[in-house]
Formats: sequence, C-alpha cells, structure tokens
Amino acid sequence: MLVLGLDISLTHTGWVVANCDSDDRLFLKDCGVIESAPSPKKEKVSATIDGIRRCSEINAALVTVFKEHKPLVVCMESMSWPRNAATATKMALAWGAIAPLLHDRPLIAVGPQQIKKLASGGRSATKEEVEAAVKKALKHSKKSIPLLESKLPKASLREHCWDALGSILACQQTERWRLVRAGHFQKP
Repeated sequence: MLVLGLDISLTHTGWVVANCDSDDRLFLKDCGVIESAPSPKKEKVSATIDGIRRCSEINAALVTVFKEHKPLVVCMESMSWPRNAATATKMALAWGAIAPLLHDRPLIAVGPQQIKKLASGGRSATKEEVEAAVKKALKHSKKSIPLLESKLPKASLREHCWDALGSILACQQTERWRLVRAGHFQKP
C-alpha cells in the first residue's frame, strides 16, 4: 500500500512516499522537500499574494508527486490553531494548496502531539527525537535511510521528511488507518 506522508508549510513542504506492507512496516520509495522562496525584497507584494504564489508552487510540485506515485492514502499532521493570526493564515493557505489533491483518497491527520508522543512517549519531543524514532522504526529497511540522505544531502531539509515519516507512523496508530489498511489488504 503506497502512502504519502506530508509535512506542510509555505516555505519547506516535506513529502515521503512509502510502501507499507501487510505488517505495517514502511519502506521508503521516494522523498523530497518543496522549497518556495519569498518574493524578492524589492518587490512590494502583500503577504497574502506572496502566500498564494507559494501555494501554487507547492500544489504544482505535489501534483507531480501524486501523478508519479499514485498514493492510496495521505498522512499528515493535522492543522493546529496557532495563536498568531499570521501563522494561522499561512497554515490555512498551505492546507488550501493540498486540498484539491485529496478529493479521491483518504486523508489521515494526527495532531503534532501524537507525532511527538510516538517519538518520545511524551508530547514535547524535539526534532532530533522524532528523527531518531523514525530511524528506529525503519531499521528493518536497509535502503530507506540512505535513500533519504542521498536525496536530501542538506541535513536541515531532512527534518521535513523525518516529520512526514513521523506522521505516517503516528497515523498507523489510528482507527482510520486500520480501516484503510483492512480494505486494502483484505483477501478476495
């Protein structure tokens, strides 16, 4: 079962495509980070117009990922409700960029605390702890970690893919995952 994990943001959207076997083990197939740069400083553009431009870039890149890999299910961190209105607007725009891609497949979203709890047992895991937990969960797959590291030589970009993989692992603990999985692996 092919699964797409996402870590969305307007600046760096991490994505991973993993094959999940009938024992819920993940095998990384492909990954990447969609980077969208802000408008040049000399351009006088509103933050909303700039956000819409970035969303268009994210959507176009993810359309390619969806067409190439045809994931059965999408896993991601659910939308949090930041106290800062500007951050909430950016998150809403980023969700809007992916919404048209989700109409024909299940979306499983988990809260950020669920992903962190998966990593550390608590709700306050660091990025490093999430990465370590994901690596531990992928220890059965000798090719997954080298593939991610070769595709993303810049360590600061890898964290977005570790988070996307973390969202898949956390989604595997949900009832919705069990239902999707049962439908996919059900014997005829």
